Amino acid sequence: MLKINELIKYIGLSSVDVSFNEYLQENRIFERPHITEENEGEGEGKEADNVAGSPIEDIERDSISLIYSPRDEYALIYPVDDDTKGEFFLKELAIYGPGIQIYGGHKGTLPFNLSFGLSLDAVHAILREPIATRIVHKLITELYYLDDFVVNISYVENLLSILHIRKAHCFDAMSIDFHKHGVLFDEKENIINYNELIPCIGKNIFSDELKYALPKLNENDIETTDCGYFEIVDASQKNGLTIYYDCAKRFKANRESLIDRGIILAGFRLNRRGDMKSLGYAGTLPFDLKFYYSPEMVINKLNRKPDHKIITDNLAAYMWKNEDGILHILFSLIDYQIYRVSYFGLFMQERLFL
Repeated sequence: MLKINELIKYIGLSSVDVSFNEYLQENRIFERPHITEENEGEGEGKEADNVAGSPIEDIERDSISLIYSPRDEYALIYPVDDDTKGEFFLKELAIYGPGIQIYGGHKGTLPFNLSFGLSLDAVHAILREPIATRIVHKLITELYYLDDFVVNISYVENLLSILHIRKAHCFDAMSIDFHKHGVLFDEKENIINYNELIPCIGKNIFSDELKYALPKLNENDIETTDCGYFEIVDASQKNGLTIYYDCAKRFKANRESLIDRGIILAGFRLNRRGDMKSLGYAGTLPFDLKFYYSPEMVINKLNRKPDHKIITDNLAAYMWKNEDGILHILFSLIDYQIYRVSYFGLFMQERLFL
């Protein structure tokens, strides 16, 4: 049987690491995710379909899942040495208690003095109060930072039933100061300054103001005689930026002459590093927000609650109306941090406030 206190030592290692492989083979685990031969060397074009074996290895007999991440995604937010071999890294462990899906429940000792079936109060007595408590995939889930690990504990009927364990990534380190990770990526000049872009929301794509704000995108030469479309110019992977264009005639603000006619800038989005495989937006965010902020930290920073919220199984969108537009922030409920910061024109309210 796999022992969790041994297995967590291998989190963050490559799937071809010698010591990790020896450990798995000793425990009769032989499957590993890898890139199929016909797709090796294709670089950025590799997709999930090119992976032989699942990036999630379910060990049913031990009620454990080994969750791997492709190297190019993992290295965006975790330190990876250039000379480390392997296309996949063990990112996370999921350990299941009795009665969860197909699992009979892990019979071994859990780390951090935990055990399945403990109540919320009992876990708090052992670990202290959590960093955050929220609903994820319809389960009460609590977030802890324990040693060098990020731990999510999920409860069924208020009893500990699922444990997720991973190493802290760069945004965790910024938030909780586990230890000095240093800068994992170089600061770079971004292709826009959002302060210049916000006043251009509602402007025609051929306007001088927008051409000045987006000189490096070369997207102002869109040729169209048809105003019946919605277009997204996605530069998120390289620059952490997505530009949203739309047709002015779709909005009441156009009839009131509050926005230009024709194709206009509707808004923009800033992705953090690692989200959607993006290298991330490295500049200052609106209202001096930080990507590692939790919902509570954002509310405290803005000094007011959101005007509207949309919450799904693992994401939360918070929106604030301002004089010059709508601030839209997407949070990961799992990391409990900002993933994306967007800003839209006020004329977009009916679409956003669903």
